[in-house]
Amino acid sequence: ADTDKASIYMIKDGSFDKTIIYDDFSFKIEEYMKFCPNEDVELFKENFNRCVRKPSHATFEMRLNYKRGRLEWVRVFLASIDEPDGNVKFVAGRIASIQKEKDAEIEIRRKAENDALTGLYNHTTFEDLCEKKLREYDGEVIFVMLDVDDFKIINDTLGHNVGDLVLGQTGYALRLVTLDSGYAGRLGGDEFAIMVWGLDSRMQIKEWYLQMKLQRAEAGLLSRYLMNVYHGLYQTHL
Repeated sequence: ADTDKASIYMIKDGSFDKTIIYDDFSFKIEEYMKFCPNEDVELFKENFNRCVRKPSHATFEMRLNYKRGRLEWVRVFLASIDEPDGNVKFVAGRIASIQKEKDAEIEIRRKAENDALTGLYNHTTFEDLCEKKLREYDGEVIFVMLDVDDFKIINDTLGHNVGDLVLGQTGYALRLVTLDSGYAGRLGGDEFAIMVWGLDSRMQIKEWYLQMKLQRAEAGLLSRYLMNVYHGLYQTHL
């Protein structure tokens, strides 16, 4: 086309909302999408330019920043509209939000990876994450195995509801001491495990261990059901 202009027609709740005009669109894609992740901008440019150069079409997913500074997943469909001589006249497209679809996928994946009772990673996911971290991380890690004392007695005397509460509290405490620098998983029954990295001195290890005991107490675990903790220091090159 002679003009390089993009007209965006916004549809809200099935009805026309407004039109947004972008001048010099091909030359200013980066400017118009400056708040989008670079890899998503490059993905859009690649597909858009291909449709501009010759009759073509493309469907892809990307993150778009157009709602009050929040990134949202969208599905983009682009198609060339060509002249009788085969040259591209303009490119038409459709952008639709798929954020709810992505959120649903994340929730399904979370349920598949996590133990429903404690919210921790399940046995398989925990092992997979630890193996991957050990391959990639060039440093020392702490591996901790835990169980709940007298858990069978808890279930037999106080009931499974109380037993589930103790397991849930244990999971809560372990999540607090791992956060972004470790993984916590339920191996099965009352058995748990933690892998933590980024502790480079004995003092840091001691402080982390005391923090774990504190968080366990704050999670409401009764002293008569204290966990047995077995921990060892492993080097990733072993």
